[in-house]
Amino acid sequence: MMIIQEIGKNPADNLVANWITQFDAEEIINKIWNDVEGEYSRSDIRNVLIEVAPRYNGATILTYIPIFLCRDVRRKLQGSV
Repeated sequence: MMIIQEIGKNPADNLVANWITQFDAEEIINKIWNDVEGEYSRSDIRNVLIEVAPRYNGATILTYIPIFLCRDVRRKLQGSV
């Protein structure tokens, strides 16, 4: 599991990063990278993941969060959001 916490320089980023590490962030990044066939770098995907993750901070059921994160990141990368 990759620790995203090191990426955030801003304390708010670290809060989001801590939340993301509940899931296997590297797995999410790799899935998206494969889905977009390498069109975007893993670094770009990671940055968008950190950006969209706060939408789910208050979620009480975490089961589908990785699916929603993959969807949201792909949409944002492709300019749909």
